[in-house]
Amino acid sequence: MTIQGLPTPREFFHTRLDGLLAERFDDELLAHGVRVRSALSTSDDPDVDDADLDRVDDVLRHATQLSLARHLVADRYDSMGEFWDQVRLQEDGRSAGTYWDSYEHGGRRRVERRLADAYGSPAALLVNSGMSAIYCALRVLGRRADGVVVHNHAYFETTQLYDLLGPDMPIYRCDLTPTEVTTVRGRTRSTETVLVAETATNAPQAHTVPLEDDSLSGTTILLDNSVLGHGLNYRALKLELPSARLVVVESGSKYLCSMASIGVVYGEKDDIEEIRLWARRTGQQLQAPAFAHLHPIDIELASTRAGLHGRAAAAFADALSPDHWRVRLVGHQQAPAGLRKLVREHGPGALVFLEPLRPTDLDAVVDEWTAASRSTPRRVRVQAGFGWSWTSTRAYSSLTLNQPDAPRYVRVSVGLLTERAAAEQARLFNEVATNTRLRS
Repeated sequence: MTIQGLPTPREFFHTRLDGLLAERFDDELLAHGVRVRSALSTSDDPDVDDADLDRVDDVLRHATQLSLARHLVADRYDSMGEFWDQVRLQEDGRSAGTYWDSYEHGGRRRVERRLADAYGSPAALLVNSGMSAIYCALRVLGRRADGVVVHNHAYFETTQLYDLLGPDMPIYRCDLTPTEVTTVRGRTRSTETVLVAETATNAPQAHTVPLEDDSLSGTTILLDNSVLGHGLNYRALKLELPSARLVVVESGSKYLCSMASIGVVYGEKDDIEEIRLWARRTGQQLQAPAFAHLHPIDIELASTRAGLHGRAAAAFADALSPDHWRVRLVGHQQAPAGLRKLVREHGPGALVFLEPLRPTDLDAVVDEWTAASRSTPRRVRVQAGFGWSWTSTRAYSSLTLNQPDAPRYVRVSVGLLTERAAAEQARLFNEVATNTRLRS
């Protein structure tokens, strides 16, 4: 074991396979999983390479297919008495069946309870995506308040979502400094406000958000925690923000599952049930073909996985050349005021942002880095999203920005690597970037 009690990447995947095989889908899958686990045991290297990752993903795909074979859009019953009994059992999670998947599913309730327990939240709700989680939560929370306060430079898709909410929900856009938030509150009829923020921004910019607890009475905070996931849990956030009502959302397609689009809403039980009702009526509850990908072992290991990504990302950032890049590791620079100490303790997640200090063809750097990595055991891939098991990257250049006023940078999502392997990937990036600059 490495420092701080975290496993090596290879030990992590051993544990993941053991937990998956403990579900005992069938003899064929068990035999296949045992062969994969044996292959993972043949190396003394604590890292895993591309072939290892492919083997593990193959077992996951097999397990999910077997799980899906158990699910119908609606189960069959022999009588109305059995139907109504199952309605009650499914709503309580005591049955894994469904009388209508998009409306109620006992299997989904069980997965939600596992997620809530793992994240330290009283309750959880599964919906179709991270954006669906934000939308459902805003629709419910916004109706209780006299205004929703959002940042001028929110994540671009969230900004577009605000434009669709309609005139019945006043949206106040500002830089979220303490003075501005006080001014915005003065425009509303009461002190009941929804404040939308992120635990850390998915960009190199440092957005200041006032989340000091002494100013949050009468505030509901809708907190997007996708960047850190289970690395920063509900219990820790609630202890830091006891005066506010807290609802946390995340895109589960990052650290929880890479095989389906998934969104999660965490919060108090009454909030979650009210948001569930909205999601149910608008067809946004996550259905079995997606939540079947959420295996219990991946939920159990979510916080461990976040720690492994964070350690590798820190090693990657430390090995980058400070002479050519402004390197930002997710941490106190991107965290809201009032949460910076907490984010430093629980971060940094997988993301590293690199802003060039002089004109640089960012697309060329990314292309040459990924090409050079193909001859190594752990390739770097050009890929949207983050939190993948492997390291992924993409360039944000002036012609393809999500927002017209955003900076030019390279975003790297560091995979499940040892610190040594992460540093090797960074040194390869340094070499490639230097050669690209010399040629240009």
